[in-house]
Amino acid sequence: MDIFNTLITTPFSWVLLTLYNFCRSYGLALVLFSLIIKLILLPFSMKSKKNMVKMGRLNPKLKALEKQYKNDREKYAEETQKLYKQYGINPMSGCLWSLLPLPIMLGLYGVVRQPLTNLMKLTADQISTVVATLTSLGVTVGNANSAYGEIALAQQISGHLPEVQAVVPKVFAINYNFLGIDLSAQPSLDFFTTGTWTWAAIGLFLLPLISGLASFFSMRVATRTNASPSQDGEKTVADKTNQKMSWFMPLISVYIGFIMPAGLCVYWIMNSVFGIVQELVLSKIIGKKLDKEEEARKEQEAILLAEEKKKRAEAATRKYSNKGQKQKPKREATHEKGQIQDRPYARGRSYNAERFGGDEPSAPLPEQQAASDEGQPPENE
Repeated sequence: MDIFNTLITTPFSWVLLTLYNFCRSYGLALVLFSLIIKLILLPFSMKSKKNMVKMGRLNPKLKALEKQYKNDREKYAEETQKLYKQYGINPMSGCLWSLLPLPIMLGLYGVVRQPLTNLMKLTADQISTVVATLTSLGVTVGNANSAYGEIALAQQISGHLPEVQAVVPKVFAINYNFLGIDLSAQPSLDFFTTGTWTWAAIGLFLLPLISGLASFFSMRVATRTNASPSQDGEKTVADKTNQKMSWFMPLISVYIGFIMPAGLCVYWIMNSVFGIVQELVLSKIIGKKLDKEEEARKEQEAILLAEEKKKRAEAATRKYSNKGQKQKPKREATHEKGQIQDRPYARGRSYNAERFGGDEPSAPLPEQQAASDEGQPPENE
């Protein structure tokens, strides 16, 4: 806990205290704080947004793979990873950066819950002195170590600032009033039971509901600007998951708004509002950039395809030209030369009638046989 307090709560308390000293309004300081956090996280948000937009543009291809390998989940996962690698997408990138608001929320909660420790930088002994001073003044003081005990003490210090400041000079008054609402209080339904229909009570109750609506619209805008809608209206697994999250997170923000001080609701609302603006702006900027990258990629693919076709054509031309140059001359036909009666190749290709010194062949040639059959003398007689 000490490490968490040092790494997150301490810098957040310094930023929030600086903003409060600048504007002298606790609510306005939270608004500016949420804006500063958005600006600090902007580079990470741009990287995550670009990754999510790329994934959204791959929805048609992912859907085709899902249909093709619906009975082979292992093959589907393998082909999906190949597709992500081809387009330079890290599917975990968007998830990791989306978790950053959680530690920020926890750090801010520590600052809001313990204003004496984190904003006024009082030690445990100084807080005990403040409690003793307020008690001596007849003020009913609760347990400073309870969940929101320091918030109650901060309000009581504002009512008796000169007396407490005389003992502990580091204390100062904190103005929790913002638009007529006490940001140190928790929303409740007391105004229904007591009939105190004041804006302070009604506005306090409405803050968690507004926080939920703002969170819902923020997630809807992010989902719509990330995804590329399918022509047939079918949704991928990622689309279904995002749709569930767009309902789950707003409900969480409403719940947190009712169990924590209202100041956190102000931060959550403004974080969602700034998030909507950021999503709309980044979607246009990143969309144009990705369009140019896609056009350049298609042009490069067309060039590579043309070069490949040219190489294939040149290879085919060389193949046919080489084949024509190396063509062997035709051999002399040996059908008639080697024929004996009805046996075409009886004498073979190397037959030579003069080889054994005889003038007559050992057997009549076909023309001699035909002449003898007709009763005519052979030509050599």
